[in-house]
Amino acid sequence: MAFCLPELLSQLNWKGSLRQVFESVPGDGRQFDEPQLIPLFRRLGYTATPVKALLDQLTAADLPGLFLGGNGWAFVLTEQGPAAVHGFDGAKQTFGIVERSPTSGTYYTFREGLEGVADGSSDGATMPSSEGGFWEGVCNRRWAVPLL
Repeated sequence: MAFCLPELLSQLNWKGSLRQVFESVPGDGRQFDEPQLIPLFRRLGYTATPVKALLDQLTAADLPGLFLGGNGWAFVLTEQGPAAVHGFDGAKQTFGIVERSPTSGTYYTFREGLEGVADGSSDGATMPSSEGGFWEGVCNRRWAVPLL
């Protein structure tokens, strides 16, 4: 799921800094999981709303969003076609197409502008060193910018 975060923020037209992402993600991000998703987005200035859903029941009005299926599968849905949905596959770390099927999971929609800690304050998380680190790799793959 961590690899989906940069693409999801991009799809939401988030205007914050990479530092805010680093400071908002719990720990070093390697253990980032579903229970931490709602608090993370609250710190970035969004409300995340989870609903149990079937992939083939989502509509264009539900996009963009994050679909979490079984076995930890995470997919950022960006477009919808008649037979497939388009988006970013977190496991493969690539954009792709997924057939619209009755795959069950949790779908997160996001709404901007509610109270958050998007002012740059943190909950004790520290930014990884510029010599490397998990989040540097994740974010640099998407945004292709060096850490400050």
